[in-house]
Amino acid sequence: MCILIAWLLSVPGSPLSARARTSPVETNAGPQELNRRLEAQRAAIQSANPQTIIEASEKLVALALRQMGGWRRQQKAYPQAIELYRNSLLLEDSPEARADLAAAEERAKQGRQPGSTDLDSVDPAASPPMPVLKSAKLTPAQLQHGKTQEKRLRQILSASYNDWGAAEARQQKYLQALIHFHEAERWSASTPGLMRNIGLAAAKVGDNVEAARALKIVVKHDPRDRVSGSILAISLFATERYADAAQVFGTLGDAAVADPSMAYAWAFSLAHTNQPKQASAILEKLTSRQLPAEMLVSIGEVYNNLGDYEHALTCFRKAVQQDPSIKKAHDDAGSALIRLDRPAEAIPELQAELKLNPDEPDTQYRLAYALLQTSQEDRAITILRTLIAAHPNHARARYDLGKELLETGKTEEAIQNLEAAAKLDPERAYVHYQLQSAYRKAARTSDADRELQLYRQIKERDRGRTPRQNEAGGVPDADH
Repeated sequence: MCILIAWLLSVPGSPLSARARTSPVETNAGPQELNRRLEAQRAAIQSANPQTIIEASEKLVALALRQMGGWRRQQKAYPQAIELYRNSLLLEDSPEARADLAAAEERAKQGRQPGSTDLDSVDPAASPPMPVLKSAKLTPAQLQHGKTQEKRLRQILSASYNDWGAAEARQQKYLQALIHFHEAERWSASTPGLMRNIGLAAAKVGDNVEAARALKIVVKHDPRDRVSGSILAISLFATERYADAAQVFGTLGDAAVADPSMAYAWAFSLAHTNQPKQASAILEKLTSRQLPAEMLVSIGEVYNNLGDYEHALTCFRKAVQQDPSIKKAHDDAGSALIRLDRPAEAIPELQAELKLNPDEPDTQYRLAYALLQTSQEDRAITILRTLIAAHPNHARARYDLGKELLETGKTEEAIQNLEAAAKLDPERAYVHYQLQSAYRKAARTSDADRELQLYRQIKERDRGRTPRQNEAGGVPDADH
């Protein structure tokens, strides 16, 4: 089910990033140049030209990384300084950055400080290890100045990466945008609009887990953000976190019902979290509209899950009326009719499905089951044998074929199929019951006693379970 939500980007130039641009960072690596690049990026954002914003942000980030590297060198955190200089050089080939990198590498070669790590494991955005900081022996004044400097650089880096990603998102380069939003989060997760941008970009590239992580934070702080709430609910639904999805959909109320795709996802989530009345209420509103055939099939399957087979059947038949070539609708209709104990009506539905999808094993099985229920054993056995030849691990087909063969006196072939069914689906009590009957007819008493004991153990274990908990393959189980 494809859920379409409008992309509403948190625009560049957030309050925090604006504050960062108007707060000159006094460092030993060109404070005037940093201020110039801050002003240049502000002008780029005002121009609203994505490419201009990207270029200005790239230059600002390159210098901010180099200045952060200078502070790490002062802290004697040389591995981090090296990574920061290298990242800066990837964005801008600067003689100053190359000289700083060479100096940091030289100091790193002179000896490993306590707590230093290999470069491969260095996180340049993390604070240096405490043993390294202690070895730097900075004065209180140096520490205070450095903390102020680092805070401002983090703000600039986070805001600039966020602006950079936002510009890429406007160019529909969502994967690149997400990479830069994540860089922004590494430096400061508190940049306004950042978590929203992460969530929206993650949703665009299909990373529903990441979208849910980010948007959960957004919605917690701003429950009125309906776009974020909608995408959060859809992301939770897509990751099968149905209870959480149903809760978020509930906060959206009429807005969720108004969108057919969201209403379907909400009803599905409710149906899968044991809230049938609420699910049915939403489905009733949804089916009162004109819907495409594919949506009708999906809604019918939710009704099937709720055990409301009459409404499910109505949806499947409407879907076929709209699109006679649609797959799955006839099969689902046949399954619903079997559950309604109307197997004679199910047969033409299942035959129609097999004309559209002739190799579908579960449809073949359901047709054979319906034929058995209408005393057409010979036709059913032929279908089951054909099905098993192509799909030897179809447990229900094995069981029904074995049961029918046993009743017609073909005991050895029945045992072969029932033994296969017991191996494939050992938790079904009735399989063991039929197998013990077959063993007794073959005078295999000890094998029969073993299977009867298994049957009794499983029956005792399953006592109290609902009939739907014992269903498989789209056909209700019976106590054989």
